[in-house]
Amino acid sequence: MLDALLAWGHYISFMVLFSAVLAEHLLFDDIAAAPLARRLSILDAICGVAALLVLITGVTKVMTAPQGAAWFMQNWIFHAKVTLFFVIALISIWPTIHFMRGRRKLREGAAQVTYPRLLRVALRVEMVGLLVLPLLAAMMARGIGYTGT
Repeated sequence: MLDALLAWGHYISFMVLFSAVLAEHLLFDDIAAAPLARRLSILDAICGVAALLVLITGVTKVMTAPQGAAWFMQNWIFHAKVTLFFVIALISIWPTIHFMRGRRKLREGAAQVTYPRLLRVALRVEMVGLLVLPLLAAMMARGIGYTGT
């Protein structure tokens, strides 16, 4: 039952993460009035919490998996999946910094916040990476990438 609950938590966290990044992308405007800047900041916080939950549930799944953590370590797709997750996390730092700065400007009384237009590209790259992660998971679930004996 624990395995099923962890998988469910992992899937739900991932769906929330993807939905929040998609919402950020759809709402993004390089010149954001205060209400929009606040929404972007809140969505980015949701992304952070969801990503943390994806990581926690994923690590817990690996550590408690019936086949053992060693099985995952012998699968090159697992390593690609984890690497991609961390690359996405690194890319997400740049928008997060700007959304946090925007929030601070609003507290200081600004009526709007200006963001670099390239933030939209960063959000798109995050979404593409997030779309690849379930493919890698599906491949792993079918034993693809396993290099052990």
